[in-house]
Amino acid sequence: MVTRRSLRPLRFRRLGLEASRPPELASSTSALSESFASRRAVAVWDSVVGSVISLDGIDLKFQLHTATLARPSSEHKEANLARGALLTAALQPDRIVTASDHFIKDPKSFGYTGYYERRGKQVAITERKPKHLLGKGAGSLALGVAAGALALGLTPAAMAAKTAAPTATINVWLVDNGKNVNALWAQLAAKFDATHPGDHVNIEIQPSSNSYKGKILAALGTNSPPALFFSWGGGPLEGYIKAGKVQPFADPGVNDAGNPSWKKDFLPSSLDAVTFNGKLYGIPITGTQPVFFFYNRTVLDRYHLSFPKTWPQLMNDVKLLNSHNVTPIALGNLDEWEGLMYLEYLTDRIGGPGVFLAIQNNQKGAWSNPAIIQALTDIQDLVKANAFEKGFDSITYTNGFTDALVYRGVAAMQLMGDWDLGGLLADAPNFVNSGELGIAPFPIVPGGKGNPADLEGNTTSYAAMASHITPAQTYVAEAFVKWAFTTHTYAADEVKDGLVPVITGSAGLLRSTPLARYLVPVYEAVQNAPSFQYSWDQALGPTKATPMLDNLAKVFELTETPQQFARIMNSYQTGS
Repeated sequence: MVTRRSLRPLRFRRLGLEASRPPELASSTSALSESFASRRAVAVWDSVVGSVISLDGIDLKFQLHTATLARPSSEHKEANLARGALLTAALQPDRIVTASDHFIKDPKSFGYTGYYERRGKQVAITERKPKHLLGKGAGSLALGVAAGALALGLTPAAMAAKTAAPTATINVWLVDNGKNVNALWAQLAAKFDATHPGDHVNIEIQPSSNSYKGKILAALGTNSPPALFFSWGGGPLEGYIKAGKVQPFADPGVNDAGNPSWKKDFLPSSLDAVTFNGKLYGIPITGTQPVFFFYNRTVLDRYHLSFPKTWPQLMNDVKLLNSHNVTPIALGNLDEWEGLMYLEYLTDRIGGPGVFLAIQNNQKGAWSNPAIIQALTDIQDLVKANAFEKGFDSITYTNGFTDALVYRGVAAMQLMGDWDLGGLLADAPNFVNSGELGIAPFPIVPGGKGNPADLEGNTTSYAAMASHITPAQTYVAEAFVKWAFTTHTYAADEVKDGLVPVITGSAGLLRSTPLARYLVPVYEAVQNAPSFQYSWDQALGPTKATPMLDNLAKVFELTETPQQFARIMNSYQTGS
């Protein structure tokens, strides 16, 4: 029995929460004790997320969003409190917070420990182990929890000691970004585990190939997907969102889904590919990723060549290098996206960014644009001129083979996203640090409509969060990404690994690094690009991207003509 002797004078405060008016308190505790007297048993929850809607007397009223039991029974793993309200008593200095109204209706004889979090502050409730759980409660039930805690004699220090965030193990699927970046992600997970007792972040590195796209699609269709997973954003991510497989990010434990506070820590343009209906569904985890030619200076110098500035010059260099038994361009097109970069750049250089915009907008016949036909023809001219190594269509970029061709001098150059710098730095640091590696923009096509400063590639890569995970896993996932990927420390680590961060205020890091000769031109190119076209396979989504890649591979293999490619792809244009 909770008696009046169990209570002591209480002082209340608002704790910075928005409300209509502060609580009005009597100078004595008699009114409180009247409410407490009939309440001895309470239910405590693992997580309760809500927002303040009003103050009513001594109770803070919340609109409840989600809640789960800390130790659910087999009959009640979740409680649906959509109609309930969170009624809290804010005690100073203990700050006891509880949930009430529409709890479990069947009595059980077990108890739990929980907390409520608001704006990053975790508040312990009680360790009381009731003999019965109450059915429905009113505002007095919320006060009953406070009374229960006081009856147990919990001091402010004891209450603080009981404070704890939900703990969970989460699986995180990230795509291979080279040894150094992969190692950085593993180190971050280990540090997070060490500083967040009870949590475990399990990083799984996936091969960067089309097989990953199928694997993550299958995993998101199950009840046990990875909590966080690598995404390029764009059309595929939007498809997952529409299917209800992905949820927007929030700050951990805060009701700001889709609008987390860390949004301001990134360049606004880096978030466009993961923002849908005003909500944020991805967090950048790598640097910006425009596509450039990476070349071996020693090889070009040996034959008195500078990097070609125009397409005709490139074709002439292909002939010259072949005459010296040097592979002109390394290409691994097994996964098909590698060849797409040639189609993207040639189309832009010939016809400008509007050509792909028409495709993206579903305009009928858009794939028959003369710029597309000419770009495909130029690709086949490269193949016929033996620009690529033999067997390029059975080689993948991701195993490092094509990088090795370049840094060993077997091939002169490779067209690749700037993530390649990190891979080269890991596999051939002397080649990179000595300045033997060169970087150059895609050549100009004389007479073309595109601006030579236009870029193709990915603004960055992201981590997205699955929907079908527990509230505790959601909390840990949101806590991990905020802790790991939003800081200037992470930006500095990215720079060390050859990446150009999209974290605000990172420009100074680029100029002070030994890799400045590579990173500063990339940063300036992104900053000054009139158009930065997102990779077509990501912008279009799988319905168009899959047949596009499959048929483009046939163009590279000389088994399909440009006109056949255009006719097939036009069948996927549903507009008028």
